[in-house]
Amino acid sequence: MKCQERELITLPVDEGFSFTYEQMNINNTFQKLWFLLAVFMRNYIYAVMLNLPSEEAVAERLYQVPADFRNALQIFYGTEIAGMFNNMFTNFLTKPASIMEGMKTNNQELVNQGTQEWYQTAGEIAAFLDRINLFWDENQWRYLLNQYISLNIEMILAIATGDYRKEIQIYERIFDLTSIMGTYMARGIIARELQRSS
Repeated sequence: MKCQERELITLPVDEGFSFTYEQMNINNTFQKLWFLLAVFMRNYIYAVMLNLPSEEAVAERLYQVPADFRNALQIFYGTEIAGMFNNMFTNFLTKPASIMEGMKTNNQELVNQGTQEWYQTAGEIAAFLDRINLFWDENQWRYLLNQYISLNIEMILAIATGDYRKEIQIYERIFDLTSIMGTYMARGIIARELQRSS
C-alpha cells in the first residue's frame, strides 16, 4: 500500500499487533541515523559559516553518515542497493557547501545553483526509495527531504545574520522532522519484512 502525502504509513498487521524486539531495533536504528544527520549537519554549518577550526573533522563525520545508512540498509536490501543509496546520499550532503560559499562571498548565482541542485538530488533520492519499497512513497519522501533542505537553508541564514535564537528554534524543528523521517523509513522496512514473511 502507498502512503498519502504528509501521512505516515499504516503497517499491514492484525489488530492487537505489538512490535518485536527486532522491529524496535529497526526503528531505533533509523531514528538514530536521522538524528545523527541533524546533529552533524548543524555542526558542519556552524563550522563553515563561522570558519571554525573543527570544519574538517566535522565534515569527515558528516560524510560518514551515508555509510552508516548503507550499513543498516544492506541488511534488508543487499550491498548493491545500499551502495547506491550511499552514493546518492553522499551527493545530497555535499550540496550545502556551495550554498554557504555563495552566502559568504555574496555570490547569489552560486547560492541559487546550489539550492536547485540540492532539491534536485532530493527528488532523485525520493524516486529511488519509492522504487525499492512498496511502502515508501515518492511524494512523501520528496516532501520530507524538501522540508529538511528548506529548514537547513533557514538555519544557514540565521547563523549568517547572527540570529542564534532563531537558529535554535529551527534546529528543534529539524530534530522533530528527522524523527518523523526515521520513523517513516523504519516503518517502511518493517512493513516490507512483514509482507515478505507472510
